[in-house]
Amino acid sequence: PVDRAGLGARVKTLLHVDGVTVGRPLLDALAQGLVDVPLLMQATEAEMNCYPHPDLLDLTEAGLKQFLRDKFAPVYGEAAAKELAVRYMHESRGVPELAVYLIDGDTASFCGLRQLALTAGRVFKSPVYLATVIAPPATHVFGGPKFAYHNWDLMAASETWRFYNYSPAERDVIFGRR
Repeated sequence: PVDRAGLGARVKTLLHVDGVTVGRPLLDALAQGLVDVPLLMQATEAEMNCYPHPDLLDLTEAGLKQFLRDKFAPVYGEAAAKELAVRYMHESRGVPELAVYLIDGDTASFCGLRQLALTAGRVFKSPVYLATVIAPPATHVFGGPKFAYHNWDLMAASETWRFYNYSPAERDVIFGRR
């Protein structure tokens, strides 16, 4: 089942751009080019690894193929499940657990961000960028995430390491300052 109302079903927010409150839904504001400024839409490759799912922890390639067969074959066919396994094992650099998070991110947050970026790109004169963070933390954060998860990039950029009880490695600090 798909929540066609999206975040609007649960969350009401005001959009703020350069100190200006935009009193319209985000997609409408972008489509109208109300505040035409350089725009960066960014997600991490494993957004939901912020809450690692225990069933994925020691997932094997055979387990990934079974997962995809169970979840995708009934709707999209066996060939689609096999193709997803091939593509995402490649994209995940051979890590089956990461492959599941990549599929989740590509069909959820990144899909939405892509739509927003395309909408803005049609009318903005300013550049519109769409990015995916693939650099993971050097070690597990609070005993859980090991991939580039939701807000990892924000934590690194804002250097809020202590808030997350995380001791950054040098590569984490360098990543955050870029």
